[in-house]
Amino acid sequence: MSYRPHILVCPLDWGIGHATRCVPVIRELIRSEVRVTVGADRLPLAFLKKEFPGLEFLRAPGYRFAYPSGSRMALQMLRYTPFIMAGIGREHRWLNRAIRRYGFDAVISDNRYGLWSRHVPSVFMTHQLHIRVPEWWKPLRPLVDQLNKTFINRYPECWVPDLEGPGNLSGELSHPAWPYHHVRYIGPLSRFNGMAPPDGPERCDVAVILSGPEPQRTLLEKRIMKQMSAGINGTAVIVRGLPGETSGLPVRHGIRIMNHIETAELGGLLLNAGLIICRPGYSTLMDLTALGRKALLVPTPGQTEQEYLADYFTEEKGFTKMLQESFDLSRACSFEEIREHKSITYDPFPLRQAVNDLIERCRQGPVQ
Repeated sequence: MSYRPHILVCPLDWGIGHATRCVPVIRELIRSEVRVTVGADRLPLAFLKKEFPGLEFLRAPGYRFAYPSGSRMALQMLRYTPFIMAGIGREHRWLNRAIRRYGFDAVISDNRYGLWSRHVPSVFMTHQLHIRVPEWWKPLRPLVDQLNKTFINRYPECWVPDLEGPGNLSGELSHPAWPYHHVRYIGPLSRFNGMAPPDGPERCDVAVILSGPEPQRTLLEKRIMKQMSAGINGTAVIVRGLPGETSGLPVRHGIRIMNHIETAELGGLLLNAGLIICRPGYSTLMDLTALGRKALLVPTPGQTEQEYLADYFTEEKGFTKMLQESFDLSRACSFEEIREHKSITYDPFPLRQAVNDLIERCRQGPVQ
């Protein structure tokens, strides 16, 4: 029997975006006949168990960061910095114990800064080589970027899920002015890449895809539901982004509400919705680009990365942005220019080559 490396894949637990973009990575590992174990927590754990019921899973405790109910994200980050740093150290120790217990040959960490090891090949996956900070943080920008670079450089290799150079999807986030010596651009990652739409997909006028951490996910949901309850022309589907919830939800006033939706059905919904409303999380934007859809983007208040991506996709890709505090459904439904679509196919080769190279390093034996 040929050698089958045992590789651990661990997404960050802030929402499910990091988990969704791990789907094509896990698929490629499975295609390469690698034994895969997923280490995750909370919503990413629930989502990936639904997506890959036959895999092995470990609960890998996350950072337990709490988002503010207002827009003061930067202040919240400062407040939680000691807890996040403690979480990074805790997950690093957890990984070393897991390697000894389960015999992992490599680890792929999606934005989890502590999951590197001197004993096995370790890959850090991120689109944020540059961290966006508020204007009033300007004096601290070099310090934030240097800290980010220091953590990333603990990994022998960094995979960036984007194109290198013109036409990229994350702008200056993944193309900073300063070099990283070990960065590898593996192309955008989407669970919908190459997916054929299901037969007879349901058509709706408005599709709302909620995502991201609490309490902001719920705050946007309540705002949209209140406006929809006042009346909406046509039909709407709201996907709440809660894969762990099992309670049934009713249809109200032509509004279908679902906690979670399987990948194939969600792809059909996005392809056939008249208008898509969603957060500009990077994983969501990669999915929309793979399907060739535009959307109305509602960034999480105070989350500088989403605010930047919303502006970038509005200016460069023809999307439309609307702030959560001034969200107006009737005005959103009048944006005809964001309803067109043209399918795009991502090149699987960069990811495939990166996975093949990682497997080859595993075959070379333990890191000395």
